[in-house]
Amino acid sequence: MYTTDLIKKELLKYKVEKPFIGKNAILDKETFYQLAADGLCGNTMRTWMSYSDWLDSTTHRYRADRYCIRSLYKNNSKCLSNVHVDSLKCTLNDNYIKEGTYIISEIPPKQPKVDIKNADMSFIQGEFTWFNGDYHLYYTNIEGYMREALKIAGRNTIGAECLFILQRVLNDTQYNALIDLLETYHDKVYGYPVIEFALSRKSCGRLNQNLIIWEVRHY
Repeated sequence: MYTTDLIKKELLKYKVEKPFIGKNAILDKETFYQLAADGLCGNTMRTWMSYSDWLDSTTHRYRADRYCIRSLYKNNSKCLSNVHVDSLKCTLNDNYIKEGTYIISEIPPKQPKVDIKNADMSFIQGEFTWFNGDYHLYYTNIEGYMREALKIAGRNTIGAECLFILQRVLNDTQYNALIDLLETYHDKVYGYPVIEFALSRKSCGRLNQNLIIWEVRHY
């Protein structure tokens, strides 16, 4: 049985044989971030190019509790994480960060520490795709940092069971959002994308919903 990590490796090997880039292919994080910023990848975390943009867009909408400030420059990996909403402006000023050099990203509600004892059948996070003629779902019912939770208690399913599990935990809107993303970004050259997703106990993201889309990407 394939895990999605194995699927990614298989797709990356096959990628070498593909001389063309399909029009729907999302081959890097930059492409995904741009599509997400344009609102084309579902309920992703919101981003802003300046404090004034953040202030304007959140004055009459909900505000997340925590944010991350990242440099726009690829050669600068500096990241200020877990910045509280009340400290956002002071943090920018105290670190002499100029407008046009950074991006502000909201952070989802604080997650609990990964613990196998905290498995909850009403919660799900993982990776979903279509590969080799079947649906593939690599998931866990444990909350917390996804990579760690999957490592501890990840489960692989194939075919109709994937849809059964998703329909059991997600509501119709959330379920349809995943299927729509899979179909929307199907590419004639690279096939179907891998969708990383998670439920949140608190609404957040661009659409202020409980289903978070972490990434949509081809391999």
